Amino acid sequence: MMPIRSLAVLPLLAVPFVALAPAAAAQQQGLPRTQVPPSILAETQGIQDRFAAVLEEECPSNVCTTVGCETTRFLTLDERQGSSLPGLDFNEEPVKYLQYKLASVRCEFTYEPGMDDKRLASLRQRLLQKVKVAGVAVQLNSRKLEPKPDVVNSTDEKEKLPPPAPPPPPTIAEQFASAIIPVSPWILCGVVGLLVLMALIWSLRRLGRPKPVTAAPPPPVIEPSPDALALEPAANAAASPYMVLTKTEQLRHALTDAPQLADQMLRPLIDQDNIAELCLFLHHFGPDFLQNFRKKPQFQAKLAKLSDAYDKAPPGATVPEVWDFLERTERRLIAAKVRQEQEPLEDEFAFMSNMGVDEVKGLLGEVSTSEAVCAIANMPRQLRDDFFASSDAHFITAFVEQLANVDKLPDTFVRQTAHKLRTIQETMGGDLKTVPLRRVPLLEQALNALGPKDRKELWSGMAKSKPELIEAVSPRIFLDAALAFLPDELLTEAFLALNPRAAAAYLDGVDGKKEVLARMKPRLAESISRFLGNGKPDKALAGEARATIAAYVKDKDAQGAIDLAKINAQVVK
Repeated sequence: MMPIRSLAVLPLLAVPFVALAPAAAAQQQGLPRTQVPPSILAETQGIQDRFAAVLEEECPSNVCTTVGCETTRFLTLDERQGSSLPGLDFNEEPVKYLQYKLASVRCEFTYEPGMDDKRLASLRQRLLQKVKVAGVAVQLNSRKLEPKPDVVNSTDEKEKLPPPAPPPPPTIAEQFASAIIPVSPWILCGVVGLLVLMALIWSLRRLGRPKPVTAAPPPPVIEPSPDALALEPAANAAASPYMVLTKTEQLRHALTDAPQLADQMLRPLIDQDNIAELCLFLHHFGPDFLQNFRKKPQFQAKLAKLSDAYDKAPPGATVPEVWDFLERTERRLIAAKVRQEQEPLEDEFAFMSNMGVDEVKGLLGEVSTSEAVCAIANMPRQLRDDFFASSDAHFITAFVEQLANVDKLPDTFVRQTAHKLRTIQETMGGDLKTVPLRRVPLLEQALNALGPKDRKELWSGMAKSKPELIEAVSPRIFLDAALAFLPDELLTEAFLALNPRAAAAYLDGVDGKKEVLARMKPRLAESISRFLGNGKPDKALAGEARATIAAYVKDKDAQGAIDLAKINAQVVK
């Protein structure tokens, strides 16, 4: 026999079932709103507004009435915070935000019974055609209203009926109900208060007892109605050519607006030799998005293989197969965007680390001022230091003024700037690179090859047209004619550093060699004279000897023993 205290709990056991009844009914109608992300609810609301407008346009309001649209299915692009998107490498770092994609919605309307089946079928077809959204399955339910009662006939019948009989006197039960109904709210409040008190007493008695472990109930499985399944335009035979063309154009615009996303999306396919998928991409989007890969040697063999496979590929595919390919391409595009947003900005500009300062200047000359500021702000630190060190004050002033008006730059703009610079660098290539020209040794060699008269005329002309060049070069070059103006002791010391054969090979090509020998120490001049004019001159040996003499003279000029600029001025008089 059940204890009396247990019987007091029985009314409480019915409370959860009463409270759960509306929730169960709500789950049968569609997804619970608390489980649908706000972005999906907003997108469903937009489809509902569009459905109501189209229904009002296609069917009069006195015939058709919209019920509304609700979410039946959506996709979570990243269900676990520590995982990557499908097809991507595992990433231990948690992502900040989940991304969702609306998969299907169910819209419903009612219609008057006067509409025949043919007109209803035509209306449903037009509604699906106009309300459809790329990538979202729209399910359409229609409900026939009950016929209205015949008001005229019912009125006539009432007129023919005899007048109603007077109401019978109230029974005891009716008298009791009329007496109890006015005080029923107070009775209900008392019952609820008693139940709350009993629940409180029961919970206090249960306090401290171990909680039984029960398995969590499985999540409810939402199964759409057969009519909705038949109308759902999923990635199967229900996909129409018009849907394929629409999605193709949407993806083409997305790839054209962000070329770096196309590179990010196609790079894994090329690395994995996914020839079948690449052939489909070429068939629907053309070869323009592969141009960046054609410029890189590491992809030449794979692109040649792709070209051969494309020539042998079958002429076409069915509409469902093309639709499946477009949905895969859309998922890859979303994954490439996520990878790009997670890639550090330093990696975007890493290609500039191997560039020279002159190459960077040529590269920045091809972009706008704001893009140049963005590139300078994100280029490698060492390259930026070298760049500022070689820039003039006017450029640095303009850069500071431009930077003072910028607080932050959009992430998309920065990444697009990096992609644009990388494309320009790959296109122009060697045109941006410069090789430093060592002018001083070349000027020194060319001036020594001229005769005194020609050298004087050239020197005088350059002194007028490029005086700064003459002023900078004059103390840094050694002319053979300067031997006649060197002090005797320094002249002897310079030739003592050479062996007699090398000194003779050098003096054989110098005008006034006898005067030079006469100013040296006699024994040194005698040892050099033995080898003068002996056979064909050795130009290589003469060149080494001349370089030794020139280095010695320049070193003495650096020490302050002589003034090479004054000596060269006397040579070119």
